[in-house]
Amino acid sequence: MNYLIIHKSSNLITGAITTSFKPKNSTTHKLVKVSDAVLEKYYALKDKLPSSQAVDAGELAKISPSFHEALGGVGEYQEANYIPRSRTAISKAKARLSV
Repeated sequence: MNYLIIHKSSNLITGAITTSFKPKNSTTHKLVKVSDAVLEKYYALKDKLPSSQAVDAGELAKISPSFHEALGGVGEYQEANYIPRSRTAISKAKARLSV
């Protein structure tokens, strides 16, 4: 079984392991079971980056629907568009809701 090791706080894939048993997650890293095809896609992305950089789990999820589902996603990967709002706008919206 193949597992990708993902650093929880940065969402970066720090490595891959192959083992015959289910390893345990740690407080800082989680392991996601992946197929050989996903592992090949991971290595293809890794080869494009300088050796000092790691692959982002979101980038792999964009090109691999099965990895996206393994991470807990449902359906196709969709990019979220975030519109930052000022604190004033947020407080005004909260005030309207509390009335």
